Amino acid sequence: NDVCGLLLFFSILFYIWQRCVMLWLYGKATYDTNDTYLAFIRVWGCVLGTLPPQAVWWGYRLGEIKEPRFMVVVMVLVFVLASLVFQYGIIFVNWKMGHRFGSEGVDDFGAKGDPGYHDVIEKVSASWWNVNPIYVLKTRYCPEEPGYQVHSEALQKNLWPTSQPLRGFFEPGKEFRHEKKSVWEQKHNVGPQSSGGSPR
Repeated sequence: NDVCGLLLFFSILFYIWQRCVMLWLYGKATYDTNDTYLAFIRVWGCVLGTLPPQAVWWGYRLGEIKEPRFMVVVMVLVFVLASLVFQYGIIFVNWKMGHRFGSEGVDDFGAKGDPGYHDVIEKVSASWWNVNPIYVLKTRYCPEEPGYQVHSEALQKNLWPTSQPLRGFFEPGKEFRHEKKSVWEQKHNVGPQSSGGSPR
């Protein structure tokens, strides 16, 4: 019964985490940052830190630990130790990865400054919005649905690259589906326009 109660408690806690924290907080972060990602990874360390104290709990249930108060103290200490190992493990990995790949100058854009996220969209033809089928459908068919509104028309222009005026669903490698054939051939220097001849 105790084990079933703990599993039920963990299920409820996990549901609240996914439904409230991830959906209402992390899901609302339109422009996610590395700091936001690391913050949620560190919070997950507290969730994983609940696993090692379970060994202490089972030791108490099996009679290896006699005193309930001592069991509680050991569980708390094991939880703190496991969480600290996780947190400092992240710090160590970030230090090693940053040192190895030289990420110190990753945000150095020179005299022109940061070109912005829209410049990235133009280069890769993909964004969070045009690869999200739910958002594309909402934009097409129910943009004003109460509680599920999408971005305004003025902002929509910055969520898709200029080569995709119809704002459809984008699949990597399928850029040609969003452009006219003549425009695509001219951009990639292929077809009869680039060679000056006529199709056979």
